[in-house]
Amino acid sequence: MQMEVNLASLRAAVHFLDRLELRSLDGNSGGDEVGHVASRLFIRYTNSIMRPLDFFCPPAQDDASEHLLNSQRGRGSEMVLEVHKLVVKGLAWLISTNTESGVKHSLAFAYDQDVTKKVIFVKVFVWVMGQGTKQLLLSFWKATHL
Repeated sequence: MQMEVNLASLRAAVHFLDRLELRSLDGNSGGDEVGHVASRLFIRYTNSIMRPLDFFCPPAQDDASEHLLNSQRGRGSEMVLEVHKLVVKGLAWLISTNTESGVKHSLAFAYDQDVTKKVIFVKVFVWVMGQGTKQLLLSFWKATHL
């Protein structure tokens, strides 16, 4: 029962991330630059979207352990697949709308020890780049060259 509630909560959270621009509510960032406010919000939302991965499936360290985890999931594998798809969709929407903060803070997933997070990183960037976002390419270049 709790798993279904967690999954429904994730569905709702992902729905609200569609075209969500990260900025201060009152327009006043309290001395911080607007980019810092967006970065903090991006980190908060990313952590919230990634957290269900820990509940639905333990981290995998390599391909062999990922295969073992997948084979042990049995009937819950459909739920795990949906969680993965929702996480990818939520992060892709968040990154495509907030490219500068998104690229800068999500690059760390490419170097994570958890293979699942690496795979999600690749899927997110394939999705976002497939949309043809020129701003994403510029942000990616800035994040890797500065």
